[in-house]
Amino acid sequence: MRLDYREAVLDQSVLSAFCRNALQWLCHFDPTGARMKKARKLYESSSGDRWYLIRDPSGALFVRHEANVASGGQVEHEDIAAFLGRGVGPEQQELLRLIGTLVEEHPANG
Repeated sequence: MRLDYREAVLDQSVLSAFCRNALQWLCHFDPTGARMKKARKLYESSSGDRWYLIRDPSGALFVRHEANVASGGQVEHEDIAAFLGRGVGPEQQELLRLIGTLVEEHPANG
Protein backbone atom coordinates (compact mmCIF):
# COMPACT_ATOMS: atom_id res chain seq x y z
CA MET A 1 0.00 0.00 0.00
CA ARG A 2 1.37 3.41 -0.96
CA LEU A 3 0.82 6.35 1.34
CA ASP A 4 -0.37 9.33 -0.70
CA TYR A 5 0.82 12.37 1.20
CA ARG A 6 -1.46 14.73 -0.75
CA GLU A 7 -4.55 12.99 0.63
CA ALA A 8 -3.33 12.83 4.23
CA VAL A 9 -4.59 15.25 6.85
CA LEU A 10 -1.78 15.69 9.33
CA ASP A 11 -2.17 16.88 12.88
CA GLN A 12 1.24 18.41 13.57
CA SER A 13 1.42 17.35 17.24
CA VAL A 14 0.36 13.77 16.50
CA LEU A 15 2.79 13.53 13.60
CA SER A 16 5.64 14.93 15.71
CA ALA A 17 4.97 12.37 18.45
CA PHE A 18 4.74 9.55 15.92
CA CYS A 19 7.98 10.58 14.25
CA ARG A 20 9.86 10.90 17.51
CA ASN A 21 8.85 7.39 18.54
CA ALA A 22 8.51 5.38 15.34
CA LEU A 23 11.47 6.69 13.40
CA GLN A 24 13.83 5.40 16.04
CA TRP A 25 13.73 2.11 14.10
CA LEU A 26 15.25 3.87 11.07
CA CYS A 27 18.38 5.02 12.89
CA HIS A 28 21.23 2.71 13.74
CA PHE A 29 22.26 2.52 17.38
CA ASP A 30 25.82 2.24 18.67
CA PRO A 31 25.96 -1.12 20.53
CA THR A 32 28.39 0.39 23.05
CA GLY A 33 25.81 2.97 24.07
CA ALA A 34 28.06 5.87 23.02
CA ARG A 35 26.15 9.10 22.56
CA MET A 36 26.69 10.33 19.05
CA LYS A 37 24.75 11.94 16.22
CA LYS A 38 23.30 9.48 13.71
CA ALA A 39 22.41 10.38 10.12
CA ARG A 40 20.72 8.71 7.18
CA LYS A 41 20.62 10.32 3.76
CA LEU A 42 17.02 10.73 2.62
CA TYR A 43 17.51 12.23 -0.81
CA GLU A 44 19.99 14.01 -3.06
CA SER A 45 18.66 16.18 -5.86
CA SER A 46 20.18 16.44 -9.32
CA SER A 47 21.36 19.95 -8.39
CA GLY A 48 23.25 18.64 -5.35
CA ASP A 49 20.90 19.54 -2.49
CA ARG A 50 20.91 16.83 0.20
CA TRP A 51 18.46 15.92 2.96
CA TYR A 52 19.32 13.75 5.96
CA LEU A 53 17.30 12.26 8.79
CA ILE A 54 19.31 13.11 11.92
CA ARG A 55 19.12 11.79 15.46
CA ASP A 56 21.16 13.80 17.93
CA PRO A 57 22.62 12.49 21.23
CA SER A 58 19.49 13.62 23.13
CA GLY A 59 17.32 11.43 20.89
CA ALA A 60 15.75 14.35 19.00
CA LEU A 61 14.93 13.65 15.36
CA PHE A 62 15.00 16.28 12.64
CA VAL A 63 15.74 16.76 8.95
CA ARG A 64 18.98 18.45 7.88
CA HIS A 65 18.99 20.17 4.49
CA GLU A 66 22.33 20.97 2.89
CA ALA A 67 21.86 23.35 -0.04
CA ASN A 68 24.11 22.97 -3.06
CA VAL A 69 27.20 25.13 -3.36
CA ALA A 70 25.77 27.19 -6.24
CA SER A 71 22.89 28.36 -4.04
CA GLY A 72 25.13 29.21 -1.09
CA GLY A 73 25.53 25.84 0.63
CA GLN A 74 23.42 26.82 3.65
CA VAL A 75 22.55 24.14 6.18
CA GLU A 76 19.11 24.15 7.81
CA HIS A 77 17.53 21.90 10.44
CA GLU A 78 13.79 21.35 10.41
CA ASP A 79 11.29 19.54 12.62
CA ILE A 80 9.99 16.40 10.90
CA ALA A 81 6.35 17.50 11.05
CA ALA A 82 7.20 20.88 9.48
CA PHE A 83 9.31 19.13 6.82
CA LEU A 84 6.44 16.83 5.85
CA GLY A 85 3.90 19.65 6.10
CA ARG A 86 5.58 21.97 3.63
CA GLY A 87 5.45 19.95 0.46
CA VAL A 88 5.23 16.73 -1.51
CA GLY A 89 8.67 16.72 -3.09
CA PRO A 90 10.83 13.66 -3.56
CA GLU A 91 12.58 14.30 -0.24
CA GLN A 92 9.26 14.15 1.65
CA GLN A 93 8.19 11.10 -0.35
CA GLU A 94 11.39 9.30 0.64
CA LEU A 95 10.80 9.97 4.34
CA LEU A 96 7.24 8.69 4.00
CA ARG A 97 8.56 5.59 2.22
CA LEU A 98 10.92 4.95 5.14
CA ILE A 99 8.07 5.37 7.61
CA GLY A 100 6.11 2.84 5.56
CA THR A 101 8.91 0.29 5.95
CA LEU A 102 8.23 0.30 9.70
CA VAL A 103 4.89 -1.37 9.04
CA GLU A 104 6.48 -3.94 6.74
CA GLU A 105 9.31 -4.76 9.16
CA HIS A 106 7.23 -4.70 12.36
CA PRO A 107 3.66 -5.82 11.61
CA ALA A 108 1.08 -5.33 14.36
CA ASN A 109 -0.12 -8.45 16.12
CA GLY A 110 -3.84 -9.04 16.19
